[in-house]
Amino acid sequence: MLYKIYKIVKNLRNISFFFIIGSGFKKTNPMLRVKRKNFFLIKNKRNLYPYFQKANLSITAGGISMFESLASKNITFVMQLYKNQTFAIKNLQKLNLIKIVANNSTVNKTKLLSLISNCQKTQEDQKLENYKYLKNLDGKAIYRIEKIIKKIINSKI
Repeated sequence: MLYKIYKIVKNLRNISFFFIIGSGFKKTNPMLRVKRKNFFLIKNKRNLYPYFQKANLSITAGGISMFESLASKNITFVMQLYKNQTFAIKNLQKLNLIKIVANNSTVNKTKLLSLISNCQKTQEDQKLENYKYLKNLDGKAIYRIEKIIKKIINSKI
């Protein structure tokens, strides 16, 4: 999916793109060969919050990174990659906090480019008009989840 997004946005020269990849990222992925001044790969970072803080707009999957983006008050475009993301995505979309740009492996190129273009024109106006819904998001979800998982594992031992 990352390479599909890259192919769509690669001609946008006046924007910097930070592509965040984790340990499961395949070494054969064509993104590793991309060399452009405005494209950066962020590899295997445990804490993504600082990167979301630097961004104005995020294109993310519908999991934890979606919430991290919202906690950073970013305009958030979402790709639903897994069925378990449906509930959160639908509810956040109803609140007009996110825009869907992809489902499964299909990216809506026209919609994505249009949304990015609109955000460039009216970025300050769009910067989370519904922030009131996000006052409890703090960007530390991954740490709380880690704590819960450790507690479960330790109780089974």
